[in-house]
Amino acid sequence: MKQILIITFLLLMASIPGIAANSELYIGIHQSRFSGKDLPGKKIAGIPGFSIGGALHWPVNSVLSVQSGLNLHTKGCRINTVGDIFLNNIFVYVESPILFEFNLNRVNPDLYLICGTSVNLNILAINDVGLIDEIRKLDMAFVAGIGLNLKRGSITLQANQGLLPFDLSKQKTDLRHQAVGAVIAIKF
Repeated sequence: MKQILIITFLLLMASIPGIAANSELYIGIHQSRFSGKDLPGKKIAGIPGFSIGGALHWPVNSVLSVQSGLNLHTKGCRINTVGDIFLNNIFVYVESPILFEFNLNRVNPDLYLICGTSVNLNILAINDVGLIDEIRKLDMAFVAGIGLNLKRGSITLQANQGLLPFDLSKQKTDLRHQAVGAVIAIKF
């Protein structure tokens, strides 16, 4: 019930257009893995992931704008368990990023930098065996990237680094999410 209330609140906050100059829908692909101290004796490999969502942009001046949105984002990795056997771990998050967009020039298409943070709510954690317990439900991430505004959309290359260890098990692994990928957006 608590997750439903949080998701509903995030959806309401992201859907209030206010004075937004434009809105966009986007889809992204990325390579996801865990960073931090590896599990002793285990190899960690990245897996592909995706994100899909929407955002609103509020211009502050001709150089700076603020972007707020809501998206569904998958993260995870492959962990070597025994010998050549790998266990795929997939985490599904509802993310609410707040990003600052710095336009580097004012001509269309224009180049921009983004940086900011996102609050992430874990709604599913699974692996090849079943559901994963002892995973932090609320996570935060630092987001940075570079993009190109086009007439009716944008293309962004971005990195997403988890700020909190997500593993709450007795192993205390200090593992955090990490993703690098591309996002394609259509503006309205």
